[in-house]
Amino acid sequence: MRLVAFTDFHADIGMMKRITAFVKKTKPDVVVCCGDMTVFEQHIVPVINWLGRLHKNVILVHGNHETPERVRALCAKQKTITFIHKSITKVKEITFIGWGGGGFAIIEPDFEQFAKKIGAHIQNKKVVLVTHAPPHGTKLDHLGPNWGYVGNKSITNFIRKNQNVALALFGHLHEHFGKKDRLGKTIIVNPGPMGMLIEV
Repeated sequence: MRLVAFTDFHADIGMMKRITAFVKKTKPDVVVCCGDMTVFEQHIVPVINWLGRLHKNVILVHGNHETPERVRALCAKQKTITFIHKSITKVKEITFIGWGGGGFAIIEPDFEQFAKKIGAHIQNKKVVLVTHAPPHGTKLDHLGPNWGYVGNKSITNFIRKNQNVALALFGHLHEHFGKKDRLGKTIIVNPGPMGMLIEV
C-alpha cells in the first residue's frame, strides 16, 4: 500500500496547496493526517472540507490544537474521511489504529486501556499506528541535552509489545519534521507538513 502522510500544517494555505499537488502526483491509496490541522480550531471547517476534496480515502486523528468532538462531527459530514481516534479501521490489507491529541504526557493511562481493549482485534494483522504524540526514546522525540526524550512511553510500550506494527506515524514535534527512525522492527515517521510518500 502507498500512503501520503502529513501533520501539523496548522491551516497554512501554502502547505495545503503543496499537499494537494503531492497527492495528485503520487496517487496514493490512502492519505493520513496526524493532527494539528489548525491553530486552536481556527478555520477548521474549510480545512476539513479541503481534506474531503482530496478525493482520496483520508484517515486522520486530531492534534492538541483540536478537540475530538469537533473533528469527529465535521468528519462525519465527509464521505471520504475516517476519523480514527480511539478506534480501528481497515483499508485493504492494513489495519489502522488511531489515537489523537496529547503530545505532552510521558505516560497515557487512557491509551494503555485502549491498547488492552483492542489487543485481540489486531493479532496477526499488519498494523499502521496513527497518533499525534511521538513514541518515547528515539531520535524523533529527543530535544537535546536540556530536554532529553519527551515522547510517550505508553506508545513505545505498545509498539514494542506488538511487533506487527509495521509503521507508526505521528507529529507534534516540529523539530523532527520529515524524519524517520526505527523502534524494534517498526518504522516510525514524523512526516511533517509537506507530506511524505510511504510504502507499507
